[in-house]
Amino acid sequence: MNAQCSVPWNGPNSNPKCCASDSTVGKMGASNPAASTPEGYLGGTAPWRTDLYTGRSTLVTLREGIEFNEKLGVKHTPELKSGDPERIKAIFGT
Repeated sequence: MNAQCSVPWNGPNSNPKCCASDSTVGKMGASNPAASTPEGYLGGTAPWRTDLYTGRSTLVTLREGIEFNEKLGVKHTPELKSGDPERIKAIFGT
């Protein structure tokens, strides 16, 4: 996953940037800034989250989720909160 990040983690003093658009399938957000490895940086669970449902579900891509919603007749509007306009254009077009 680290290799897919916009700015990969490369040590305790790095400033990594991993965007949802860097990967089609993600993980629950948590990080350890003092980690000594990429796995350690991306590992762990934030104290206010739970691992109760870990391993009990299937993670779907955004495309799969949209297709499933359309199949069920669910109307939805994806929300892009912010981002670099050039990167957005490169990933999503127009």
